[in-house]
Amino acid sequence: MLPRILASQALRQSSRTLLRSSRSPLLRKASSQFLNGFARWNSSQPLKVDKPQLMIAFTCKKCDTRSSHTFSKQAYTGGTVLIQCPGCKNRHLIADHLKIFSDEHINIQDLLAAKNESVSSSVEDLAFEDIPEKLKKVIGHHAKDASEEYKKKGQVKGGALPEGSDTDK
Repeated sequence: MLPRILASQALRQSSRTLLRSSRSPLLRKASSQFLNGFARWNSSQPLKVDKPQLMIAFTCKKCDTRSSHTFSKQAYTGGTVLIQCPGCKNRHLIADHLKIFSDEHINIQDLLAAKNESVSSSVEDLAFEDIPEKLKKVIGHHAKDASEEYKKKGQVKGGALPEGSDTDK
């Protein structure tokens, strides 16, 4: 911790000297922007990072149990995602970009397309009971059968994933 503090003090000192001795307004502005950026980086406040999540709701063909699960978009687009059925404890492969289960990068869209089935990326057919409890307040208003408590005023009903969210890269 001590070297970081000393380094930050030395950097601030040299930046102040540079700011005072600089006659160019452009250089002065660039130096102050650097110093402000360093102060933000050096702060003890935690960074707020947005972690996009995806939700899947499906019926297990083995035991006919309907369930919904959430997982990170990063895992779906670049990792391997397995989801365990709460009924039969069977694991369902959702995505495999690490090539653990096959020699190709695959995801649920590819797997279902091979069986002439499809994945709906729209929220128009989303049922309120399919939404996990922890997400009901966040996305409950998208469900077609959501109660007034969850519907937001002025919220557009229906929708889909944002454009450019194509996971095939």
